[in-house]
Amino acid sequence: MTNGERMRRGLPPKKPHFRRAAGTPPRPLLSRNGNEFGEYGYTTTRDDALTVTINNCTGSPFGIVSSNGYQAYSYIGGISGYANDSPDLRDGSSNYVYIGGVTETDPLATPQNIDNSFTAATEIQEAAESAIWSFRNGGDGLRAQWVNSDGSTPTNRLVYVPDEGVFVLVGDVAAFENAFGPVSEAVSSCCSLQLCSMRQY
Repeated sequence: MTNGERMRRGLPPKKPHFRRAAGTPPRPLLSRNGNEFGEYGYTTTRDDALTVTINNCTGSPFGIVSSNGYQAYSYIGGISGYANDSPDLRDGSSNYVYIGGVTETDPLATPQNIDNSFTAATEIQEAAESAIWSFRNGGDGLRAQWVNSDGSTPTNRLVYVPDEGVFVLVGDVAAFENAFGPVSEAVSSCCSLQLCSMRQY
């Protein structure tokens, strides 16, 4: 039974299986079109990429607002994974955080039960954060930093899940791969995304 059929019957989606051999890491442009679960994916074309505004990038971390993504959840943020045992990323855990549309949270906020694109698509509440972004050294990309429920900031990496066509933050790549199969790191040794167009105010 597909996840769509499960949701029509009032059942939760199946646990993600994420099984496919890792390929060449994509030049990661976030797609402005989310999937059926409200998660942003990957595109190779600039016409389909998210366009964003960074309202206040003098501090770090900051929020990013999409101008052509989910209108009701205009901040691009992290959403705790459905198969997680908690919203926390940590060493030895397969927990993950999807990139999706969220409403605003404060910088360094712990995971919040806020409106987000995953919850809207599935009617399953998952915690989320918006102000997780900072500029990468050199300013040519963005870093994401998830904040755990105890306020700690775990080491996290951004990986691309080819079977699902989505990006996720993970605290332990090996544990995630052990649970869900091979992934490609979006950018080696750094959580980073390229965005098609940014306006800073």
